[in-house]
Amino acid sequence: MKLLTIKNMLFVAAVSLTAVSCFKDLNTVPIDPDEITSAAVYENPAAYKQVLSKLYAGLAVSGQEGPAGRPDIAGIDEGFSTYLRQYWKAQELPTDEAVIAWNDGNIQDYHQQDWDANNEFITAMYNRIYYQISLCNEYLRETTVEKLDSRGADAALKAEVAQYRAEARFLRALSYWHALDFFRNVPFVTENDKVGSFFPVQYNAEQLSDFIESELKDIEGGLAAPRQNEYGRADKAAAWTLLAKLYLNSEVYTGRNRYNDCSAYCQKVIDAGYTLHPEYTQLFMADNQNASGIIFPVLFDGLKTQTWGGMTFLVHAGVGGSMKASDFGIDGGWGGIRTTSALINKFTAAGVESVVVAPTEGNTASYQKIYVPGNYQGWNPAGAANLTSPAGNNTYEGYIYFPEDNSPFKFTLGPDWNNNFGDNGADGTLDQNGANISAPTTGFYKINVDMTNLTYTLQKTEWGLIGDATAGGWGEDQNMTYNASSGA
Repeated sequence: MKLLTIKNMLFVAAVSLTAVSCFKDLNTVPIDPDEITSAAVYENPAAYKQVLSKLYAGLAVSGQEGPAGRPDIAGIDEGFSTYLRQYWKAQELPTDEAVIAWNDGNIQDYHQQDWDANNEFITAMYNRIYYQISLCNEYLRETTVEKLDSRGADAALKAEVAQYRAEARFLRALSYWHALDFFRNVPFVTENDKVGSFFPVQYNAEQLSDFIESELKDIEGGLAAPRQNEYGRADKAAAWTLLAKLYLNSEVYTGRNRYNDCSAYCQKVIDAGYTLHPEYTQLFMADNQNASGIIFPVLFDGLKTQTWGGMTFLVHAGVGGSMKASDFGIDGGWGGIRTTSALINKFTAAGVESVVVAPTEGNTASYQKIYVPGNYQGWNPAGAANLTSPAGNNTYEGYIYFPEDNSPFKFTLGPDWNNNFGDNGADGTLDQNGANISAPTTGFYKINVDMTNLTYTLQKTEWGLIGDATAGGWGEDQNMTYNASSGA
């Protein structure tokens, strides 16, 4: 888990100026030894990988020194400014999943959902995205075949740089996807645009989505095979995953349904050998390079990538109050982020035996149905449980709990008594306006009704759970009981 570092490196762009010069040769070099031009940087073949590491580090660190110092972007406290910290806030704080206790600047706008163009955190996210895109563009400008030939690069170096370029394009596509997801219609610039002051074209959501898709497909052949690259660097599976995310939201971005494409690329990732790691918490430990299921990590460690963002922020800021910092392997908590009570209330508290899950009607709302009024619910057809016919073929099925032995009921075709059916002979054959039907003993019954042949069946059922979460494990099921007061 180590990123290569770059010290005292300055990326400069060639800007065409019209001016009167006293020098015949304007191809001068800086006098300041700390200012290094691209011409000097790439004299060292190792620099191509070193500069690539800066592109990856752009997702993690805040500037040229860790954990703070010589920041990449301005306009916000450097500790707040890192890409991943801003991305997490923009994704989580507007939801019920997270809330932040601090009142830094306009941070509470996220939770209150009343942000505008003056919010410095949104500006920082935007600036991070385009700083990253700019770095990738410049790297691509400096690694063309023509540039490599002019520097005398051999075939082996050219092959290495070809893969580096594919990774740089992946990182640029990732940031453009973030721009698409957050801002939709945005400025669009690539390495083919000249460096300097100009107004870039604005791409709409469909144009940008199409560009991201075409880029990821174009670079697929140049990326390493899944799980064969250095840890922390992009491979084919990373590109497939980003394509799947793009397709998942394509209907929102472009109005085009791409769910089948999303499924296909998810399957490619699964088929590449990725599995869910058995211990979720281990995915966030310092040695998570040994965990399965990580497709594309943003790397941090205590020496090479120090920052006030990333996992430092997520781990420290989530610890506060009566929580012991030592339980989380840290020296102190910041008491900043936590989940909301609305989310907590959706789950059972520790020590509570059960939780009621109340599903919506979903598609069943459109199914044909009949009603089952009876003594169990006060003989009210309008408020009775119903049986449904998903196929619309006049056969109905459903489950009903009867709280007492010999509980009487009937079937009605609507939420009234106009067309009701019972069983005069208790023989499983329905008779219009017939006698009450009875469930023989208390319990949960599966009921099937065929209104074409006027027949019905009652089958008492027992429900249980089996698995690691139960007392008997996989060797013995644990019976479930019906709670009439909660209806579950």
